[in-house]
Amino acid sequence: MGTEHFNWREYKWHAANRDWRRAEVITAGVDVGSSASKAVVMADGELLAYSILWSGADNRNSAQKALEAALNGMGMSREDIHYVVGTGCGEADVSEAKRTVNEIACHAKGAYYCFGPSQRTVLALGGRGCVVIHCNQEGKVIAFLTNASEPGYCRENPCNACGAAQGRGMEVVADYLGIPIEDIGAISLK
Repeated sequence: MGTEHFNWREYKWHAANRDWRRAEVITAGVDVGSSASKAVVMADGELLAYSILWSGADNRNSAQKALEAALNGMGMSREDIHYVVGTGCGEADVSEAKRTVNEIACHAKGAYYCFGPSQRTVLALGGRGCVVIHCNQEGKVIAFLTNASEPGYCRENPCNACGAAQGRGMEVVADYLGIPIEDIGAISLK
């Protein structure tokens, strides 16, 4: 298990008893989404820390805050990270990124990392769209279907009432019920 911090605008987790200083390679991924910005830090391919923050109007600032939140309390600085990847609608604003990867590929690879080769279908509900992804046994995208609306439209009008806002709808339900968003799935199965 790890240590975690949760409030309604920030969630972060750090692996307990993991000494990142012994790692050969430290990597990070930063996802700047329309509703939330996320960062994950890995040491030699093992999860070390992550954070989820509400995105602000400034994508570059949101990316930096997400990475800082993941690093906070670990004694690690950005200079300790060997490679950073950016993704999401604000991927171009991840200033530390050496590479950007489209978010559909990132969702597929993340599901593969978390659940293994048997995971072949991923449903990603975001702040402005929903995507269903079909993966192969290596976690690579074979096909996908999305209903995402135009980013310019959603940034000007948060579209809380349309079909592109499923993820935002889930956030509203979690806030209303007073439970962490990550618990919605398990609770819905009860």
